[in-house]
Amino acid sequence: MLICCTLAAFAIYVGGFSPDVTHFFLYLVYCPHMIAYLSGIVKYVGEGFLVVETHGVGYRVVVPRKLSEGVTLSSSIEVFTHLEVNENMMELYGFSTTEEVEIFKRLLTVTSIGPKTALSILQGISISELIEMISRGDATALVQLKGIGKKTAERLVLELQHVFSKKGEKKPRTASEEVDALVSLGYSLIQAHDAIGKVPRSVKGVDARVKAALKTLAKA
Repeated sequence: MLICCTLAAFAIYVGGFSPDVTHFFLYLVYCPHMIAYLSGIVKYVGEGFLVVETHGVGYRVVVPRKLSEGVTLSSSIEVFTHLEVNENMMELYGFSTTEEVEIFKRLLTVTSIGPKTALSILQGISISELIEMISRGDATALVQLKGIGKKTAERLVLELQHVFSKKGEKKPRTASEEVDALVSLGYSLIQAHDAIGKVPRSVKGVDARVKAALKTLAKA
């Protein structure tokens, strides 16, 4: 992002780039979410990515393994995309369906899950199976997926179960500070979340709520 801003500003100031190139940099800075779809020709098949040519421009698109293995050079392809932008780099991710893109973006909202982990999850299980596991709170099954540890599996359940629940029932979110305090004492995320959730709202303050939660856990 910083690089694009710098280049765009420099181009405008000294006129070193053509208007089209300058507009391209500005586009990347201000409109990253508008790159939602690509249609073109496969010019290169790499390990975990494709180069797709569209109107003379080659886009490097990170894709699931099943997608890269199913295409050939010079073949036509259509992908729905998500442009992930951070301070160090920009990466374009491509999927066969809009549903995959939406689930991918939803996974990115979970604490500690980045693009690589989200992509790994989608490569190891079908979307319907993933939604079912999260909906029923099955962290044990999620741990079996490549790259998913116990804490990550629990966070998937805690942060997405209400999203994927068939009944659409939202579970109350607790203050992360309180949950983290219990986790630091050796309790799992699910144990911490449940215990904090049982503390009456009348109990105020992080310390007081954590102490009340510990009493609940001691009785379990």
